[in-house]
Amino acid sequence: MRFAVLGPLEVVDDGVAVPIRNARLRAALGMLLLNANHVVTTEWLVASWWNDGPPPTARKMVHKTMADVRTMLLRASRDSSETPAVVATERGYVLRVAPELIDLPHFLALARRARTALATGATSQTVGALREALAMSRGPVLADLVDMGVSWPELRAADQQRLATLEILFDAALSRGRHRDVVGDLATLVERDSPTERLIGQCMVALYRSGRQLDALNIYREMRATAVTRHNRELGRGLQQLHQAILNQESSLEWSHGQPAIPGGLHLTGASV
Repeated sequence: MRFAVLGPLEVVDDGVAVPIRNARLRAALGMLLLNANHVVTTEWLVASWWNDGPPPTARKMVHKTMADVRTMLLRASRDSSETPAVVATERGYVLRVAPELIDLPHFLALARRARTALATGATSQTVGALREALAMSRGPVLADLVDMGVSWPELRAADQQRLATLEILFDAALSRGRHRDVVGDLATLVERDSPTERLIGQCMVALYRSGRQLDALNIYREMRATAVTRHNRELGRGLQQLHQAILNQESSLEWSHGQPAIPGGLHLTGASV
């Protein structure tokens, strides 16, 4: 049995998707997966499920939901000896599961591998890591729960890790002149997710270096409109400078061997738009 949280929650057993239609079961399993092999306290579950104040039966409802998650996993698993276990503790519940059965730990390991490769100058190794990471990342972490209005600190932190990992991998590809290979993936990511300013800048650079100046300018215009509408703020100074450089077709934007992914002197933040 394998679990995917990089996008909508997915559970697959022996190649067969396990349907989980109950929203509270999806939320419970999602929280357990984000904290795999660590205790999720009953108090936290109660507080997160009932923001406006829990009903008198809240703890019983949590207990029943966790029992339902345990039953669902047992029924779905074709090999009960390898079924992840939902274990009750004095403080709450813990999902006992091998980390390699969840996509997020493997995804974050790609970032560690990429950092090591970049530090030793072996940037070619990061291109394969990027392809693998993109295949795993289907959107924001637990996107279906986000669409339901769920907003947990653990969920936001996991998604920030996802975006930071992609930033590292795209940096490696762009620094090797692979802009045409990744421009489509970057454009999709920027349009689909709530991207960081660095990812937006990487997309603009990849588009410009691929001969698509107008598309690069349009991305900036769209992301600026989003920042103003959603957050009532302008994009960062680094992106503004990059936008001006693209307008002016500055030579510093062109790729050359040994040049960084983003032209030197431009500070692009990890703030989401």
